[in-house]
Amino acid sequence: MSGSGPPAARLRLLPSGLPAVAAGPWVAWIAIAAGFVIMAAWSWQTWPDVLVDYGRELYVPWRLAAGQTLYTEIAYFNGPLSPYFNSVWFRLFEPSVLTLSLVNLAVTAVIVGLLYRIVTALADRLTATVAALLFVTVFGFGQLLVTANYNYVSPYSHEMTHGIVLSLLTIDLLIVYLRTRRPVLLGAAGAALGLVFLTKPELFAAAAAAQTAGLACMAVAPGHERLITARRLGGFLAAAAAPPLVAFALLWTAMPAEAALGATLGGWSSVFNGELTSLPFYRRGMGLDEPGRNFLLMLLWSGGYAAAVAPAIFVAFIRRGGARVRLALSGAVFVAVFVPLLLVDAGWADAFRPLPLLMLLAAAAAIAGFWRSSPSEPSAAKPIGRVVMIVFAGALLAKMSLNARIEHYGFALAMPATMVLVMVGLCWGPQWLARRQRVAAPLGAAIAAVLCGAAVGHLRIYHEIFRHKTLEVGTGRDVIRAFDTKRGRSISELLGALDGLMRPDETLAVLPEGVMVNFLGRRLNPTPYLNFMPVELIIFGEAEMIAAFVAHPPDVIVTIPRNTAEYGLGAFGQGYGERLHAWTLEHYRPVTQIGDILVSRVITNDLQGDQHGRIAR
Repeated sequence: MSGSGPPAARLRLLPSGLPAVAAGPWVAWIAIAAGFVIMAAWSWQTWPDVLVDYGRELYVPWRLAAGQTLYTEIAYFNGPLSPYFNSVWFRLFEPSVLTLSLVNLAVTAVIVGLLYRIVTALADRLTATVAALLFVTVFGFGQLLVTANYNYVSPYSHEMTHGIVLSLLTIDLLIVYLRTRRPVLLGAAGAALGLVFLTKPELFAAAAAAQTAGLACMAVAPGHERLITARRLGGFLAAAAAPPLVAFALLWTAMPAEAALGATLGGWSSVFNGELTSLPFYRRGMGLDEPGRNFLLMLLWSGGYAAAVAPAIFVAFIRRGGARVRLALSGAVFVAVFVPLLLVDAGWADAFRPLPLLMLLAAAAAIAGFWRSSPSEPSAAKPIGRVVMIVFAGALLAKMSLNARIEHYGFALAMPATMVLVMVGLCWGPQWLARRQRVAAPLGAAIAAVLCGAAVGHLRIYHEIFRHKTLEVGTGRDVIRAFDTKRGRSISELLGALDGLMRPDETLAVLPEGVMVNFLGRRLNPTPYLNFMPVELIIFGEAEMIAAFVAHPPDVIVTIPRNTAEYGLGAFGQGYGERLHAWTLEHYRPVTQIGDILVSRVITNDLQGDQHGRIAR
């Protein structure tokens, strides 16, 4: 694709208009590793929230490492894989925030490696480098909300990040299988899919849909031998069934078969719980609270992006030229798009709303391309791999179909779709234009400018958050950098006061949420229940929670005010949890108050009488 004349011939460009990378992959890996290290150092210890969610992710593996059993001694509503995986590291090393952070940094690095491999196989090395860097700078360590935990180093739920890495592994293994036809790789992909089943339902549903699409494409692809045979399909399905069956067998050793089956199914029992799905929190997350408005926003942002790339496509169809012309056009378009994004607030919170629509278009194009190319082995790897990756990315967006975003759950659910966007903009789209002898450079440059603008915009947000996290909560290997606010200071003071308020052998429960206090203070909760928020009350039942308190009353109860406006409810005891709150008021007396945190001590441990049984019922 060189231009006329010797000087232009020496300048080789990709269809996107960017200079081709002549050096080996080690150059890309140095750039990616540098970005990873810089982001990790910049965000160091800011990743977890000191109150919400992440305490459970620490407390549960800590107790499993000490010998307790999930589901029987610790109430849990997700699959068993992540808690037991994390407990292994707590057994090998000291249980601490730092230990789990280092493990999660390693998991994040594996995700980066898998993304680079997949995007290289489906696009090219430069696109893979951009995708990996975008993941590192925007998704891996980012914080877009006051509440942390929506990043890969301290995820609100490890099932999300573990499910992502295993799903990407299934895609990578399938692509390599298509190139090599080694049956063991197809079996390994099935086993990885079975492990995804033990994380979260939305991850498994997306991964299973992607693998089904890939297997269907393999079944109809031409060639001397079908790319998938009944024997190999059977091996794939058997390998996929193995992890859940092994999990069931292991759980069965600790609980009745029916309970072991429910534990193996994990979060699937909650998927069809209408009381849960009707909560404003989940309806807002999907965009169903205001479907008309959210659909209009999707269309408006889609129109905005179309307007941004339309001039580039127009130039591609009316202007031809050599390498120097394409490079000049790329530079001009990049500057024209990127500079305004630096100068104005692009409203990044809504900028990713078009992702579901883009995935539909990309899926249609990928399937059409597969049918037109009629690939046979081993050329089937790229067209089938594209279908698999797009289906996976699109299916993950189902939980936020009318409210796609990269904040909150989007750090995981919208990440694969964003990687597809990178491939569409920097490789597949420009290649489509180049095959038609058009100048594809402006399109690639426009997309690159938008991606760079998004990265810079999000880094600005992260800078504001990181620089305000100056309060150290916890000590030693448990230090968390938090906002120096009333909440942060109160929790820090509470942790410092616990040793003076409690004997070493006394137990503690934090209501309605705050098991982080249990972990940082190394205080046991004698009940199986760790959180008492609306979701947990619906899943486990308030009566069962009260019965657990009656049977094993904590010595101390800490009550931390928690805003539940996102659920459409009031404070604990005034909109939800009224009976549990009333029971604690009857049997515990306040001993001190730290900020707005109330510390109460049990009046008596003799709580087995008929009166309390009636309350529990």
